[in-house]
Amino acid sequence: MRVIVPVAVAVQVLAVAAAHAQTRLWSVRFGTPVYDSPFDLLEDGQGGVFVSGVSGGLGGPSRQNWLARFDSEGSRQWQVPVGDPGRAGPPTLAPASGGVHVLSGFSSALLESYSESGDRNWSEYLVRTSEAVVAVGDGSEGVYVAGIDFGFRVSRRDAEGQLVWETTLPLAEFVEFGGWGWSADGEGGLLLAGTTYSPIVAPLTGNSDPWVARVGPDGTLLWVKQRGDWEGIVTLRPVNGGFLQGGYGGLTDRSLIGLFDLDGDPIWQTEIDSPMDLETVEDVLALPDAGVLALVQRVPDLRPKWSDDYSTWLVRLDANQNVLWTRNINANSIFIGLRLAPTDAGGVILAGWVAGPLGGGYVEDDSDAFLARYWLCLPDLTSSAVASDPGYGVPDGRVNNDDFFYYLGQFAAGNAAVCDLTDGSVLGQPGYGTPDGVLNASDFFYFVDFFVRGC
Repeated sequence: MRVIVPVAVAVQVLAVAAAHAQTRLWSVRFGTPVYDSPFDLLEDGQGGVFVSGVSGGLGGPSRQNWLARFDSEGSRQWQVPVGDPGRAGPPTLAPASGGVHVLSGFSSALLESYSESGDRNWSEYLVRTSEAVVAVGDGSEGVYVAGIDFGFRVSRRDAEGQLVWETTLPLAEFVEFGGWGWSADGEGGLLLAGTTYSPIVAPLTGNSDPWVARVGPDGTLLWVKQRGDWEGIVTLRPVNGGFLQGGYGGLTDRSLIGLFDLDGDPIWQTEIDSPMDLETVEDVLALPDAGVLALVQRVPDLRPKWSDDYSTWLVRLDANQNVLWTRNINANSIFIGLRLAPTDAGGVILAGWVAGPLGGGYVEDDSDAFLARYWLCLPDLTSSAVASDPGYGVPDGRVNNDDFFYYLGQFAAGNAAVCDLTDGSVLGQPGYGTPDGVLNASDFFYFVDFFVRGC
């Protein structure tokens, strides 16, 4: 039976009018009077998302995991408690036929399956993988589970949660996961990443090295690589014939993205070149034009904990790894972005948590879950060029003359919220695609360039 989360959970839906071309179409803030944070995000195949997280205000004095579903317009369809109160680690998600698998890890790991309407189909305690922290779809309605329990253990379970196989991987004694370092490999196997404090296949470059491994559909460890040229691997995402890897490191300790083949060898690696101190890639998605969208965290040096200088950015790269645009998405508060999910109608849904009241600073134990949908087509600004029309300033998924004349009119009116797009008009130039607070010819020609490209 479905159990609805109590109405004490507040929901604030904010529809957002067009500002920059990377428009936030809507945002949703929800939670309890205590702390609430999402942890994982998974598209539902209908333009919406499943989102899982942790709350300090749902299970009495104990923390409680939860699972929710939101549609493509930001309306919450349902929210249910999952896992055991007070005993579960943050919940990870994996696709299931007609719904979603949820793994509440750490002690007494519990794997559950929920329908698309929020009803629990089944649950299974994983007695031999008590500290499981990863759930990944296996491509055939089953799920991989991985964790550390007297060795690095991986199991595969069918669509009903029954064990297919289980194995302990021959990794170093001191290994741990990092960020969201797990993904399907696109060919029925599993990709895992984390940190090792002892050599796996090569001497350590310092006190620790990031590592990434690939496991085949039968549980065979196909390969493991140490990434001594990275400081940390935070996220993995499959692409055709390979995978994207996001994290941080390099000579200047900045955010890094790499594309690797399924043998773990690099095709390219790049450091995001931006005027901001963008330190960590939290998540990354491959785009249809062979470009990349990155969710990047700015954590400035010499800052107090949770200072207002913390910020989250969306960065879009083209197929040649050039930065096309960089946008601050902090929602006028301290916002920590965590995960991205593509939508079937274009754009992306983002999950994270926001601290303190909107427009204010951090308040201890006053953080809420936050979802937002962004439309990524830069020149699509409006449905009509007539100011009195309902679609004025609202993207419609098309690029035409209405968008051009809308931008021209806003530019003439000095509307920086719409028209300030860049600090330079030359691709590869520092500041390209980053608003600088000044309207000039660079902004106009930057827009024209994207208008000619279309979406």
